Amino acid sequence: MKYRPLPDLFRTFLVKGTVNVNTSDIYGSTPLHFAAYHNYEEQIEILLKYGTDINARDNLQERPLDTAKRHNSFRCIALLKAADRTTVEHIMTFIRKTMLRDKTFEEILRGLPETIISSCVKSPQDIKTLLQLPLNLKDFMNYLLESYYTRSPKYSFEVDSVTFDVNNIVTSLCTQIRKYYSRFEMSVFPSGSMAEGTKICRPDEFDFILCLDKLNDITDIVMADNSMKKGFASLKYKNIPDVDEYLPFTDADGYFLPILFLRLFSEYLKRALNEPHLWKKGNFYNLMLIIFAKPVFTFDVYWFGFVYKQLKISIDLVSAVYKRGWWPKNIDVDKIPLISSDIKAAGCFLTLQTKGCQISLNNSHCISRTCNSEDNDDELAENVADCSCSCTDMPYEVIAK
Repeated sequence: MKYRPLPDLFRTFLVKGTVNVNTSDIYGSTPLHFAAYHNYEEQIEILLKYGTDINARDNLQERPLDTAKRHNSFRCIALLKAADRTTVEHIMTFIRKTMLRDKTFEEILRGLPETIISSCVKSPQDIKTLLQLPLNLKDFMNYLLESYYTRSPKYSFEVDSVTFDVNNIVTSLCTQIRKYYSRFEMSVFPSGSMAEGTKICRPDEFDFILCLDKLNDITDIVMADNSMKKGFASLKYKNIPDVDEYLPFTDADGYFLPILFLRLFSEYLKRALNEPHLWKKGNFYNLMLIIFAKPVFTFDVYWFGFVYKQLKISIDLVSAVYKRGWWPKNIDVDKIPLISSDIKAAGCFLTLQTKGCQISLNNSHCISRTCNSEDNDDELAENVADCSCSCTDMPYEVIAK
């Protein structure tokens, strides 16, 4: 169910095909489990009509109704409850509370509106009223944390497995790229909420900073006045005669040109992503295309597991250099909120970036300009050799603006 099945097509497939609606995968998940996981109410109705087992249990000993609750599939919960003969007590509770006009927390979640008209909100109380939230918000919040917080012990074993496999595939990709071209020798730094342990939803977004060790060793950081105001720094080679292999990425003044370097990196990354041997371990499948922006290299994979039946995971890679203890000279580090002596000593990453918010790694604009050029043309600004700054030490991320 990578793509949402069309109800009519799905029904025809069940009618005309030789299909066992109660078949299961290696994790014990049936089609009804998958429909509940994805919140596909139309498919739930069709499967129920064709005799699917409402009480089938996966390897977690969970029924489809349990899967729907676990993954917030509110549209499917009512359908599965109505079809589940073992939930008479729940139904009676529902009727009793409805008559008393006292909604359960689960009903409140299912009834939340998709949008709220901003003109209707004049105070925080208006939001509470429009969402029909209970008077006792503390109990409601505790219910949400106990029921849906994915870092609970009930979930953590698979969250740890997903994290391990993601870290492993990124490290393997970097090792493979280095085999293609020694200039891309990289140290991998996990970043973002997954690395911090602060993500409370599905483990579906991972961020990594790839520190280019060789480039770091042969360059110095330069902050020109015209770039510093916008939060950019530049890399200048220490000794041009010693960097012959970097000449294709060097301008006439000895500055590093990130756009050309990133174009080459993108080609090697695409090549590495298509190496079959890198995907033989772990629970990943269905690699998606790379997207370029800002410039972040993004690719998607699908995880197939017990808890997360079919989880789409986005992995972001950012190329950078790192010089320990360096901070932009236009920043008063001591005034950064929550700064500590360890963070101050660690310094910043310099992410390889251009002045443009978006870059195209396939265009062929003139690249004769450097960070010292005075130019307000946004279209050509992407060719300027600049780097933006972000804090190396998590859980903080400081951007020099």
